[in-house]
Amino acid sequence: MKAVETKLLLPGESTCLPGEEYGYTADNEYALSISSSGGEFSFALKPVRLPAPKTKRWTESDEDELRMGKMLAGMLSFRAVSEGRTAAIVIVERRKWNNSVYVEKLHVSKSFRNRGIGRELIRAVETSAVSQGAEKICLETQNTNPAAVNFYLRCGFKITGLDTALYSGHECRGETAVFMTKQLK
Repeated sequence: MKAVETKLLLPGESTCLPGEEYGYTADNEYALSISSSGGEFSFALKPVRLPAPKTKRWTESDEDELRMGKMLAGMLSFRAVSEGRTAAIVIVERRKWNNSVYVEKLHVSKSFRNRGIGRELIRAVETSAVSQGAEKICLETQNTNPAAVNFYLRCGFKITGLDTALYSGHECRGETAVFMTKQLK
């Protein structure tokens, strides 16, 4: 494996991976079950195999790029460079109101996946977040992206919430938002 260098993303730099198609393909997902009994409610995520692989693709708008570009001032976002090009990117926002940092986006180029680059970017975020006094790292992914959920679990995140209505007015309608947190202090 060739060396990977982690670099701080500075204001004015791109928050996108040039020429990269964003998305994932999954042959399973986490199905949500909700039960209630005697005033108690339980939520469970259970892995289920899909009848056929499901592929999701998206592009980022100029509005997304502008919004994420503003987050670079917080000095918490990074890119991983390998073989002379950006192999991965993580965009992070500082949230002082709850003393956290929020991972807005983590994307590893398809040709660089499964090399530990995503984990290296999470470590860089952790180091910077701790140096800024943050207590936790928060993020959101979907029940339809089990690879992402499992990656974050391996990085020490815990599932801290679910939202079945977050995507109701969006093309992701019917999916469940999975909120995850890693305590730093």
